[in-house]
Amino acid sequence: MDSYLGFSTIYDELIKEDINYEEIADFILKESRGTKGYLDLGCGTGILASLLGKHFDETYLVDQSSDMLTLAEEKL
Repeated sequence: MDSYLGFSTIYDELIKEDINYEEIADFILKESRGTKGYLDLGCGTGILASLLGKHFDETYLVDQSSDMLTLAEEKL
């Protein structure tokens, strides 16, 4: 995943301009009432998981880029 080397460091600033993560998090929380676990596939740097993780007993993040996962781990 060399294509993500370096990109992971600027990803958050670029993506936040186009995606309303708070709105997405609200939708997921409404649709997942009573669910104990949260799985984020293609989690990037964990922006969404950082908003949702506290609402679930277990949170799992998956991404092809280890650089993205490293930044997500730092957030959580």
